[in-house]
Amino acid sequence: MRNFMAVAPRTAAPHAHWGPAPLTAVRIAVLAAVLSVLVSAGARFALAGAPPPLVWFAHSDVAAMVLTQPTLERHWPYFTYPFFYQPLLGWLTAALSYVAPSPLLLVLLIDAVVAAGAGITAALLCGMAGPRRTLAFWSLSPQLLLFGGANVDALAVLLLVLATRSAHGRGYLSAVWLALGTAMKAFPLVALPPLILTRLRARPRRALGVGLVALGVLAIVDGPAVLAPHSLLTYGVAAYADRPWNIDSIWLPVALVLRGVASDVTVDRAISAISLGGVAVSYVLLVLRPSLRGADAMRLGWLGVCVLLLWTRLHSVQYAIWLLPVFALYVPRYRLFALMILGDVLVYLAVTPFNGLAMAASSAEAAPFVAAIAAGVIVRHAAVIRLTFLLARGDRR
Repeated sequence: MRNFMAVAPRTAAPHAHWGPAPLTAVRIAVLAAVLSVLVSAGARFALAGAPPPLVWFAHSDVAAMVLTQPTLERHWPYFTYPFFYQPLLGWLTAALSYVAPSPLLLVLLIDAVVAAGAGITAALLCGMAGPRRTLAFWSLSPQLLLFGGANVDALAVLLLVLATRSAHGRGYLSAVWLALGTAMKAFPLVALPPLILTRLRARPRRALGVGLVALGVLAIVDGPAVLAPHSLLTYGVAAYADRPWNIDSIWLPVALVLRGVASDVTVDRAISAISLGGVAVSYVLLVLRPSLRGADAMRLGWLGVCVLLLWTRLHSVQYAIWLLPVFALYVPRYRLFALMILGDVLVYLAVTPFNGLAMAASSAEAAPFVAAIAAGVIVRHAAVIRLTFLLARGDRR
């Protein structure tokens, strides 16, 4: 436990907790995070046999992944069957499939790994930001309780937090963590360019080495999935390129406005162009340009995640988990966090029955749900915009 309680470097977290965290407080934070994920997952199991509308809240990406694919029969994704997620999750699922006698137990094992990952993240955040912020912004956050047991985002967040904890050194270990994080979920990839570019001016050879280490890890983990018969590029990348915008993204209210003056096809194309252009321009101005001036690499990495969530048309409610460490490490604003909680909860409570009823967004019966979702995403997006602004300017309150 001592390593997790070690004090973080100033370059990794401007709001670091200086001094070792009390062991009891760390244990409470770790236990709370683990229980949040386990309760989140357990509630979904309990609701699976409930009548509507409760059963709609039983949805789990982990359960859907296991139950809709021949994991126990064929074991190895990409090689024996198509897999729509990143390779590190694929290899983890394959390994666990050899010890799980049933799909249900396989789901439970994956949920247990996610819960353990959330607990390790809590321990790391206690060392970097202190137990109080860890409890408030991670372990006891409504977002971890609502979404932590539905997917594996918490594992990818752990790898990004590990990269942050390691960034004060030469950067090689951070490159390994970022590469593994990218192999779990693509988001951590946006933190890799700042890690390289911040070292480019003073130590170009080290910058090159950091990039090569990350590339090597990605080649080892992702390479087999790319070259496999059911390639990652086809099922884990291209399959998402043509997906329309998510109804629980900020593009819902935008589409509602634009559809008054343009066709659905035109609106969809405009949203795709604006979201991609917005990510590109914002990332260059807010992340890459400060990287060349030697700013804090991992703060810029987290800023890249904020930029991505700010613009992506594929935004989903569970992505809120990615922003929790930003509050704990860099922007500990409780009122702003409360605003984001309000938006996240409103969206979740509205989009879940909307999806459960499988309604068309343009139908009359969907109007109350669509209105609630739109209100929620506007509130949430206002919080994310403010969070991004504060992180970009290096807020130190």
